[in-house]
Amino acid sequence: MEKQRAGGFTVFSPTIRPNIFSEVGVDDLIERQGESVLWFQMQPCPCPKDEKTPDCNLCFDGMIKTYQESILQEKEKILTDGNIAYTRYIPIKKILKLKHPDGKDINFRSFDENKIYLDRFYKNFPIIADYEVSLLNKKIINCSIDNEYKIYFNNLDGYIINIEEIYFNGILINKEEYDFGYNFISFINRITGNLTIKLILFPKIKVAYKTYNSEEKNQGKVGILLQNGEVELIVPHKYKIGKGDILVFTTAEQRHSEVIQSKGKIDFLSHIPVFKILKVFSKKKLTSGKEIIKEYKENIDFILKNDYSIYWLNINNKPEYYSIIYLYHPTFIVQSNSIISGGMDRNLPKQIIAKQINSYLPTK
Repeated sequence: MEKQRAGGFTVFSPTIRPNIFSEVGVDDLIERQGESVLWFQMQPCPCPKDEKTPDCNLCFDGMIKTYQESILQEKEKILTDGNIAYTRYIPIKKILKLKHPDGKDINFRSFDENKIYLDRFYKNFPIIADYEVSLLNKKIINCSIDNEYKIYFNNLDGYIINIEEIYFNGILINKEEYDFGYNFISFINRITGNLTIKLILFPKIKVAYKTYNSEEKNQGKVGILLQNGEVELIVPHKYKIGKGDILVFTTAEQRHSEVIQSKGKIDFLSHIPVFKILKVFSKKKLTSGKEIIKEYKENIDFILKNDYSIYWLNINNKPEYYSIIYLYHPTFIVQSNSIISGGMDRNLPKQIIAKQINSYLPTK
């Protein structure tokens, strides 16, 4: 889903909305002033209980990550240009209803991802539309890379949730040779050349909240650090957020440090999604018997493979135990209690409670 400049309707610059000529609902205000989050749903794995395994590649602790495919835009005022109407959001998936401001139905011949073809000519005439917009947006990016392991995409209209194909200098790359986070792609070898990347993006969801508390506490005799935080959110009703869903605050950051026992070329981090490694070091004993601190550098000794693991470039230079400190985005899981309201023949935003977690991946 993305906005198009030709779509929507207001007689003034959008910077001075709302006004008496173009009303703005609560959802619009949240879209303007809210904070961007990455949201995905968690559905139970369909496998029978006696067939589930802890190392399943399809699910996370018996749950499968899914995404809402479309949303409903209701009572949107759009402007016509002859027999063509441009909606505020694209790509259009389905047209439900078109009406005159006085309530009369308007017929249309067809539509594509960007516009609606009306059955007659309307010059600069406002109409009211109910339509569905696809949330999954396919995008093709052509770019170059110069002797790097990683390429960042900070100006995308959404978050990377899948990569269909990557071509390097016209040749298809094996999927085992790359990985990705929500705003970057990493390669297991340095590469130089031209890339054609086919991405699937999910839009940045806006939510409203005042503040949230977050702290780590030792839980029980094992002394494992778990998150102890909670946030109260207001979310637009068009996003069908429910119990067990995951919300990642991608503009907020927190820091965590831990000691990891390395078990191979890939090590998993406990607090995710990670977006920056600050420092990695271990103890090394010299032949003289003296112990020193040995530091390991990103892109020399290891890379951030995705947003939850690091990949060691030289397994022979990898420590058995090491200390790591990194930055990650706070992640919350939606609780069952929520307040849903309505009025004026329309759905209003709902209030939900979410608790902070350190990871939505299974224990590795």
